Order: sequence, then structure tokens, then C-alpha cells
Amino acid sequence: GSTLLYATFLGGSGVDAIQGICVNRVGEPIISGQTGSPDLPVTPGAFDPTFNSQVPNASDCYVGRLSSDGSSLIFLTYLGGSEFDVSYEPSLDLAGNIYGPGLTHSENFPTTPGAYSTSHSGDADAFVCCFDPSGTTLLASTLLGGSRFESARGSGLLTTGDVVICGLTTSPDLPLVAPVQPLFGGVKDGFFARLDPTLSSLLASTFLGGSMEEIAYDLAVGPGDTTTVVGFTDSLDLPVTPGAFDTTFNGLRDIMVLRLDAAGTSLIYGLYVGGSNFDVASTVVVDRGGSAIVAGSSFSGDWPVTYGSYDPYFNSAAFSGSDGVVFRL
Repeated sequence: GSTLLYATFLGGSGVDAIQGICVNRVGEPIISGQTGSPDLPVTPGAFDPTFNSQVPNASDCYVGRLSSDGSSLIFLTYLGGSEFDVSYEPSLDLAGNIYGPGLTHSENFPTTPGAYSTSHSGDADAFVCCFDPSGTTLLASTLLGGSRFESARGSGLLTTGDVVICGLTTSPDLPLVAPVQPLFGGVKDGFFARLDPTLSSLLASTFLGGSMEEIAYDLAVGPGDTTTVVGFTDSLDLPVTPGAFDTTFNGLRDIMVLRLDAAGTSLIYGLYVGGSNFDVASTVVVDRGGSAIVAGSSFSGDWPVTYGSYDPYFNSAAFSGSDGVVFRL
């Protein structure tokens, strides 16, 4: 950490943001995000060299790959329709194909023949797409949504090659398959879904939430193909499990942690983590032993720190600032 190995800009003349990143086996970063720039530095042979959005202040998705030393852009492509589109956290399969989740407001968002859903359903649909490692071919792309709003935020790959995603939904009629939670909980729920590698079949899907608001921001696949989903909850009735660390809502907004089995049809555990104010989990990894390591932010001076931790004291001004938080389950 004593040397900055590389640092680079990547963008065009508009507003650009990288929303997700992963790294392939040779250390090359794969990035995805949103762009308002019609002049991104797309590469020759890219799947889509042209900015697609046709409404003011809207954005396209983009997907790219840099060299491991940051000195060159291996590929960069647009992805989107005529309205507002965003791509989030990408994942890689064993062949290096790039799976990416996101949201689209575009009726003409690119889907592929045989995909699970090729018809736009509501105000915004979640999507999952798959590019080949060169970014020249869209191997698969499907929509997933109900009659209102969906966004897919996190993604991962099981050892079977199946794709898992999580995000948020406001649609009581989100398509469900063998759901852990069959009923829409409240104003906004998290959701989880599992699709086959070709994105042609929805193998499992479920709501994740209580009677108020939830967002599932990220997921991680662990040993045995279990999936741990994290985010936030405003609900007193989140689906928690007996014996979990904390089964009671603590404050104005709590972190939620939910672990699903390999099929995505059973809840292994569900719990709250939080203090008396606002707490949110934004990202999670799972180690080889199956422990979930979760990071986020807290406005709670009474957030549950552990004895002997690096910093047991809340550092920000009470009720007006937040600290970063990390915990392991």
C-alpha cells in the first residue's frame, strides 16, 4: 500500500460513473457502470459502439476491461436502449464470460433470442446480461420484472454455472419460482433470483423483506453454493431465523443479512445488525470457511462493536455523521 501502481481516468465529455468491478484470473479489472457521454472511448469491434439514450440527462450502461497494469483499454462497449440504463456489479464464469446486472427504463433494451424475458414489464426492469471476454458478443441478455420497478444490484456465479442476482422491487407481481417469501412485504422489498447460465430459465426467485422498505445491495457466493445477501431494512418483521445473532429490529434502519441455500429456495439464516439510528450494508464477501464479512456505514453510536475490536468508539458527530463498519458472521 505504499506505492500507487496505477491510476487512470476513464470517461467522455458527459457524466460517467463506474458502479461495479471484478478481476479476472490474470489481474485485469472488468468494470461496469453508467455513462452520459456520447464519446466514450469504445474499442474496435465492440458489441455496441454508439451511445443509445435519446432523452435528456439519461444514461447508457457500459462494460469494459483494462490491462492488469492499467496502461491500456482492452475493450469498452456501450449497452442500453433509448432511455435510462445502469449496470452494477459484474461477475465472471470460468471461461471469463462477463455477467452483469442492472436496471433499464428502456423498452428497447437489447435482449437475446431465447432469453427468459424479452418484454419490458414496468417503469424499470432488472436485467442480467452476459458478454464474451472480448466484449464483442452479447451472449445472453434477459429482463426480469413486474409491473412497477426493479433493479438488480449484486451478482454471482454458482459452481453449476447458474447466475444469482439480488436487488430491489416495488412490484407485488414480480415473477416467483419456489419462493422463500411468496408475498410482497411492503413499500419496497429486496429480491433474490437464480437463472441458468444461458439466462433462458428462471430457476428460483423470491421477495426478501418485511412490511416497510428493503434494498438488497450485494451478494456473495460461499462454500456449498450458499448465497449471502446484504442490504438494509426498515421493517420490524424481516424474515429472521431462530437462534440468529439478532432477531430484533434496533433503530431507524438496520443492516440485514440473509443466507440462502444452493437452490435459492430455503433460508439458512436471516438477521438484523444495527444500533438506534441508520445502518446500511453495501458489500459482502464470504471466505473459504463460509464466514460472511460485511461492510457498510452506521449513524449509530451504539452500533454493536465487539470487545477487542480495532476501534470501539463512534467517531462522527451524533445524529449528523456516520462511520464505516465491518463485521464478520
